[in-house]
Amino acid sequence: MKQPLNGSRGIEIIELNDTTSISYRLHLQEYDTVENGKDFFMKGYIGDIAIDGQDRMYVTGNGPSSAQIFIFDPNGDHLATIGDYGRGPGEYESISSINILDSKLYLVDIRLQKFGIFSTSDLTHIKDELIRRDSLNGNNSMAKRLRVSDFAVTNNSILLEMSMIGPDKKSDISKIQYHKISDNWNVLPDSLLELERFHFYFPETNGLALPFTMPFTRNSTTAISKDGRFFTIWTEDFLLKIYDEEGNYEKAIHYKVNKAPLLLSELDISQQKRQILKNYEIPDTWPSVHAMEMDDKGRLWVATITNSDSTFQWWVIDQKGEILSKFTLSGEKSTRSVMTKPIYRIKNGFFYKHERDVRNGVDRIIKYKIEFTEY
Repeated sequence: MKQPLNGSRGIEIIELNDTTSISYRLHLQEYDTVENGKDFFMKGYIGDIAIDGQDRMYVTGNGPSSAQIFIFDPNGDHLATIGDYGRGPGEYESISSINILDSKLYLVDIRLQKFGIFSTSDLTHIKDELIRRDSLNGNNSMAKRLRVSDFAVTNNSILLEMSMIGPDKKSDISKIQYHKISDNWNVLPDSLLELERFHFYFPETNGLALPFTMPFTRNSTTAISKDGRFFTIWTEDFLLKIYDEEGNYEKAIHYKVNKAPLLLSELDISQQKRQILKNYEIPDTWPSVHAMEMDDKGRLWVATITNSDSTFQWWVIDQKGEILSKFTLSGEKSTRSVMTKPIYRIKNGFFYKHERDVRNGVDRIIKYKIEFTEY
């Protein structure tokens, strides 16, 4: 039976605490950096990255009249550029995410609602496929209003993450649904899993003020394994819920962490936003979790929020829930955004981290060598 959205009925919670023994000491050694505009000019901002079996890095660049993928060798040197801006074959308007499985690169264009597929062997364009929604004329009325925002490629299928693209107070659908796609690229009507999405803060008037989220906004973060299992956390707590490939609930594991206190007065936000926030109940703590990513070995890497303003504490756990290691890495909770998923990738013994600072013109990927040592 599928687990209710927010309920705890039927959850077997395994309580682990912050002092639970760990098996490995982990060290990240900075290996290389690819910085947009410094090492190589990429049109637009970095939007997503993927790593192939040869340690080549694929980086999306999105901007006005720009939607391309830039490819770099293991040493950070530019190899090639694929895709272009437009609406024809091999052309895109907004590449939201990319994934690699075997010898194929998959991308999704959220504006055109289509997939693109390229060969990673010779970097040629294989085909584009429009995402069809014919089957949604059935009983899933919510899915008719959702659009593909992200996806995962598993050993057996392509899983679509569907949500509302853009805020709408009258229909603030704060849900995420996961659907399979058929062989003819039609979204299958029955959702595998439905999760809570973040909520917006809405101004009282329809003036110049736009809906917004805050660094402390809670959201769902999800990792999907190659066999199609779902690992998801509502970031309020470090409560990992696990579902099988059909969305059936398996178990939950609760890791006890101390939440960092939240003081709204210490945040650098405009007076206009402060005024809007007075109409809402603001939490007195930060979320427990910042992000989660699954590596190519099936291990989960979870970044937790602490009292520190300059670091996150990362936990590495296996799919049984056992803690393998912990480490800290730079990151600012005050600049968190739930509108776009933070970019971390862990593959082939390397950890990739995206950093962006618009004010200072920083847009880069830092590559770290992972070193595990047994205690």
